[in-house]
Amino acid sequence: MLSLLFLSPFSFAEPNSPEQKLVFDLSINGKPVGSREITINYLPISETNSGFSRASLGSRLLESRTEVDAVVAGKEFRFREHSTAQFSGVNSRFVSSVSLGDDVAELQGRRLKDGSWMVYDVQSSEVLRREYRRSEMDFFSLALFDPGQSHEWMKEEPLKIMLVETGHIWGGTWSPAGSEVISSATGQVSGERMEFQSGSNSMDALWSPDGLVVDWSVTVSGVR
Repeated sequence: MLSLLFLSPFSFAEPNSPEQKLVFDLSINGKPVGSREITINYLPISETNSGFSRASLGSRLLESRTEVDAVVAGKEFRFREHSTAQFSGVNSRFVSSVSLGDDVAELQGRRLKDGSWMVYDVQSSEVLRREYRRSEMDFFSLALFDPGQSHEWMKEEPLKIMLVETGHIWGGTWSPAGSEVISSATGQVSGERMEFQSGSNSMDALWSPDGLVVDWSVTVSGVR
């Protein structure tokens, strides 16, 4: 549904608190509609953040903020998203808050020791608890922005990915689409593009050599 173009350069915080920021310009069918900012923090063993448990060495804390204001099929479309995820070895968890107009929903999920997932769908009137077996869910969409997991998408194996923006699970396989060089605000960026097909829906992303997403798009029922 959103075609995303990489606009801003990577930025790094001080060595004792390394941080990378990615800023994307968002468009629907080529028309600018908003922005998405991804912040990646690499946490030492003594750090805690956002209510998560103590992070082990080498863990990553990722934060996403999205704002979209558009008119789709003659109707106003106002979308806001704020998500936080922690990746540490096989342990992953996320919290995602999404508003579409006046409707607000929240997803909370964590991977269990056996590889299954526990996900809570928090709505205005109820909280739904769902457990997904390993065969039903592999990752959630914010993992695509985690440099520590970029190798997973290169394996060309069947995967089931939960979109934290909607709670839907897309099943498919990443396939290579070739090397590519794109222009950013500070110059050219090279990477390997991969495509993911799930029925009539699809995603494609360009990963830099160090595992960062530098270009990304999603197509839903033919709308890009």
